[in-house]
Amino acid sequence: MSNGLDEDRLHSHDANMTGVRETKKHAVREALYESALSLFRSKGYELTTAAEIASAAGVAKGTLFNHFPTKADIIAAWYRRELIPRLADNGIPEGPTSLSRGLTALTLRVLDLSRNEPELWQAQIREAPSSPAIQDAERAAESGIRESAVRLITVAGKAPEEAAELADLYVTLVTGTVREWVVTGQTFDLDARLAERTQRLCALAGVS
Repeated sequence: MSNGLDEDRLHSHDANMTGVRETKKHAVREALYESALSLFRSKGYELTTAAEIASAAGVAKGTLFNHFPTKADIIAAWYRRELIPRLADNGIPEGPTSLSRGLTALTLRVLDLSRNEPELWQAQIREAPSSPAIQDAERAAESGIRESAVRLITVAGKAPEEAAELADLYVTLVTGTVREWVVTGQTFDLDARLAERTQRLCALAGVS
């Protein structure tokens, strides 16, 4: 009987220790994440070094790499954390005559991230071609945008298959316009162009 009790205590102790380790690991990761973002904002992404991030978080540089193999992985984590919740906002106007307005509102909520965090946004764009982590985050974001668009388009009266096709076109429109804006050195009003193109897409689809 005592052996059974001893084993139960051992398992309980191991579980508690695992919980403590996971809590500590999470706390270290958060400290690194917050320290990195603070430095990116104050110094700039390019000028911030891994050693500075680790020092600001109070850990060794090797510990940083255990959590974030590259600086781009930190940007990917930020992009996921900040963008995905914006896509779940239930404040998008709905109804048969509000599709263009709803899609535009969805787009502008996403673009608020670029206005609120220009340094991090630009870093995300620059690093995306060479960062699998950022590419994965972008795919997750595009999937979220598409799902929100499908809901709006369905409410506007389109059949599910048509809604899916139109949502794909909408995502392509948004990502293509943003890339055009970046490549051309931000030489046009992004909000206005996206709103104009979204209205045109909805008009062509016969749902305004």
